[in-house]
Amino acid sequence: MNFAVSTWSYLRAYSDEANLEQAIREITDGGFGVELWLHWSPEPDAFDESRWGRIRGLVGGAPLSIHTALTGCNPELFKKEVDIAAGLGASLIVAHEPTLGFKLEEELVGLDCCREVMEYASSRNIRVALENGPFTTLDRTVAKIGHEVDVCLDVGHANMTEGGIGAFLERFGPRIVHVHLSDNYGEDDDHLVPGEGYISMEDWRSLFKTLRSEKFAGNVVFEINARDPKRDAKRAREFIDYVIRSIEK
Repeated sequence: MNFAVSTWSYLRAYSDEANLEQAIREITDGGFGVELWLHWSPEPDAFDESRWGRIRGLVGGAPLSIHTALTGCNPELFKKEVDIAAGLGASLIVAHEPTLGFKLEEELVGLDCCREVMEYASSRNIRVALENGPFTTLDRTVAKIGHEVDVCLDVGHANMTEGGIGAFLERFGPRIVHVHLSDNYGEDDDHLVPGEGYISMEDWRSLFKTLRSEKFAGNVVFEINARDPKRDAKRAREFIDYVIRSIEK
């Protein structure tokens, strides 16, 4: 597995003062891969095609993934994001259920939209990973789409829903191709450094045991509401290293 940091952490820390190139440099200098958050409000033209070569150079050979900026289903805009992913050399884009046309905790209505964007992504060799909201919504969505859907497990989201992390691992373990890591107190998506919230050590160990048993080879992305992204990524990695060592004993 590859450990990575989301540029969202830099938006949270620095807001309008965030600088994409500086964030990428700091992440890669720390030995992490990069997840690019496409809603980069400080620099609206950050992902224009004219800048793709520069971004590729900054990322170098580090693992790279993309997080959609979309909050609803817009096939043409999603295809443009897929083009960005392909142009930057990423192999995966993370999308929430509404981005693929499925409204949270409502009847599934977006199958045609979903198939259109997933077929286009496949044609560009980009994998779409569906990030979990509530368990029941993801369960129905996966069942409706069928065998081709992959899952991004957001551990913080899972900790806030009925059944908790264990239910997601049991149901979707073989489908998990991407992971977002943060902690919380069980009620809000606090995006704390792993180990600083209420997610139990049992759940952390179960997560990494499952990833190991499924021979997971994807990216594990720290998505933290950071005050100091560089420091907090280091602390998060130290905690996860401790969890992994504890299951190896």
